[in-house]
Amino acid sequence: ASTEETSEAETETETETETETETATEGETGEEAEEWIDYEPQQQPDGIKVWARVKAGAFSEDVKMFAEELGGEEEAKAGEALEEEGVEFDGFLALDIRFENEEGEEIEPEEGSVQVQIEVDAKKLPEEVEADSLQVQHLNESDGEVKVESVADSVGVTGGEVKVEAQAVKAEFEVESFSTFTITWVNPE
Repeated sequence: ASTEETSEAETETETETETETETATEGETGEEAEEWIDYEPQQQPDGIKVWARVKAGAFSEDVKMFAEELGGEEEAKAGEALEEEGVEFDGFLALDIRFENEEGEEIEPEEGSVQVQIEVDAKKLPEEVEADSLQVQHLNESDGEVKVESVADSVGVTGGEVKVEAQAVKAEFEVESFSTFTITWVNPE
């Protein structure tokens, strides 16, 4: 859409020239609508679904989203980082969530946060898990060292949210960079 086509009145609704994955939402002040782009990896990890909403313009080039469940050495490194930061857990899943450009280079959003949703099939977790213990952590590696940041939980401590449903655990949160994310839990005593 050209600049002439996107007047303030027109940005309040989705135009027909926008793709299915682009939406416009009006800001809280009612001034100017912001455009969001939805991303979903072409291949999702088994039993896990990941989505992201990014403000238009957050990437200066075309990107694709990737999500992989980590195992082996990478999973062990994630567990070590959690332990070093004193995160209490009996088990965890580790995911590498990232955006890449056409050359396969990892690209971070240039400005603003990204809304992320993760849905994990209940079969991927032990049968009995303390629902209040479920958390999502971001293992932020931006400064050359790993910093563990809790980004979502089920008890309202973080800005994100973890919901336990009959067939799945759903997490929603916002982050400004990407790397490894973990979903941790504690087993009942």
